[in-house]
Amino acid sequence: MRKRTCCRKKIKKDYQTKNLKNPFYKKKEKQKKAKSFLLYKIIFLFLILLGLIYFFLVFSFWKITKIEINGTERIRSESVQDLISCQLEKKKLFIFKQDNIFLFRKKIVAENIKEEFNLTDINIKKRLNNKLVVDIKEKPYAFIFAESGEYYFSSADSYIMEAISFEGSGSDTLERGGEAMIRTMSLEEPEPEIEEDVLETCLVSMEEKDKYFIIENKNNNSLVKDSGKISLSKDYLDFIIKLNDKLKQYPEFIIERFIVADQYFNSIFVKLKDGPQIYFNVNTEIKLQIENLLLVKNNKIKDDFNQLEYIDLRYGDTVYFFPENIIK
Repeated sequence: MRKRTCCRKKIKKDYQTKNLKNPFYKKKEKQKKAKSFLLYKIIFLFLILLGLIYFFLVFSFWKITKIEINGTERIRSESVQDLISCQLEKKKLFIFKQDNIFLFRKKIVAENIKEEFNLTDINIKKRLNNKLVVDIKEKPYAFIFAESGEYYFSSADSYIMEAISFEGSGSDTLERGGEAMIRTMSLEEPEPEIEEDVLETCLVSMEEKDKYFIIENKNNNSLVKDSGKISLSKDYLDFIIKLNDKLKQYPEFIIERFIVADQYFNSIFVKLKDGPQIYFNVNTEIKLQIENLLLVKNNKIKDDFNQLEYIDLRYGDTVYFFPENIIK
């Protein structure tokens, strides 16, 4: 039996129309286009970044041109503004001045101002209209500190705040142990050089002076540190404040000043106006010492009270006074 064979028609290959391109060539083209697109994208983003930097950090629209200072009474606004102006001239990011509203470091300058002027609080706010608003809360005066013939307003935390002189006094007078020390200046003497850190002197009326009690230092050494803080312990100062409040309740005791002296341990002296000095013990209850003072005054000394030089209340119920022969 003869096998049937299938005739298959042979197709001639057309080498002219065949795609002979390298299959890897397209990938290289795509990579080249992708790199070009990425490069353009980076340049575009860089230009946008430069534009934003210029707009926000260089453009004069954001430059601080106004400074508003609120709450100053004892310190000069110009002094605060000078410190802020110095900060505005400093660089940030090694290139740009801090006179830009976005670059200004308000926290640093606020801390500097607070420390420089011994403030209770300070708040600096940035405004988009080229403005800084500085709200200041000053520490109130608590008492007057006297030392070596000089007078200073001081805060409740024992810091010197302002040098003062009193109206109507031709020279500064400070009594020491019954003797008055009077400071005068000859017209022939050369004017002293003014140091940069010297406090400006404020002229105070006698009515204003009477609003505050005076603490006088009778130590040989100054109690004022370089930082401007008075080297007076908190226990002493708290005792003086409480004692001042208590003695104000008795109109017959008009306080001229309180005296601090290290040689009298745990002691506070109170000089009464037109009256004796009274010695108090810091570690003894104020109420008990005042009761002993009233007892001696009303029952023994009576009308001769202002003729005494001193009354010593530091030894419990035993009260000493001088001169002793004042009792008839």
